[in-house]
Amino acid sequence: MISDLTEVDGPAGRAAVVRLAGALTFDTAPDARVSLLKAVAAQPVVVVVDVTDLMVPDDVSLTLFPAIARHAAAWPGIPLVLAAPSRDLVAALERTAVMRYVPVISTVVAACRAVDSTPPRRITEALSTGPQAVATARSIVRDACERWLHREIADTAELVMSELASNAVRHARGGVEVSVALRQRYLHLSVRDRSFEPARIGHNGGRGLLLVDALTNGWGCTDVADGKVVWATLRLA
Repeated sequence: MISDLTEVDGPAGRAAVVRLAGALTFDTAPDARVSLLKAVAAQPVVVVVDVTDLMVPDDVSLTLFPAIARHAAAWPGIPLVLAAPSRDLVAALERTAVMRYVPVISTVVAACRAVDSTPPRRITEALSTGPQAVATARSIVRDACERWLHREIADTAELVMSELASNAVRHARGGVEVSVALRQRYLHLSVRDRSFEPARIGHNGGRGLLLVDALTNGWGCTDVADGKVVWATLRLA
């Protein structure tokens, strides 16, 4: 399996294009998954998977794409699109119903442009891990909700961000990065830190994640090159 990542400027912003070439099998799917999650973690406006030279001996391997698409939709709230499939691959995608969950477009260029031309609203700020970090993170969320006219979820979003930021500050080896994004029907909250310790409910003081789990539509932990991102999504009223 060969994979490489390039970036393309589209009408709504930067698109990530991941080219997968060779055979997608049970053995190669984990490497493909890592490549796709790396592209998702960079938070482009869309991740385009160039499958021009991809072969799929076993249809079961295609379940990789809906799984990554669900992850990308939850955080950071972006679409995953397959581009330039062969006739045989299109048939396999139809057999396995992957096309119900992942858009398939004929060319890479068209796929890069197949997203809403309106850039997403996003606020990202790097914070030190001092005593004011959590309060600052809460303030960022409150200000974003008021600026974007979604005051109805400001209290919940502020509480969720407080738990995410507290967990990150507790375990971070350096600073943290707080992000708030508004995409379609969801508010996306995330905190990136430099600890590779996964965020788990009830683990190492992670009881606050019970509250996150109860208040949000979904949350998770994604590994990145220098640590992890813990994210959560809230549905807008």
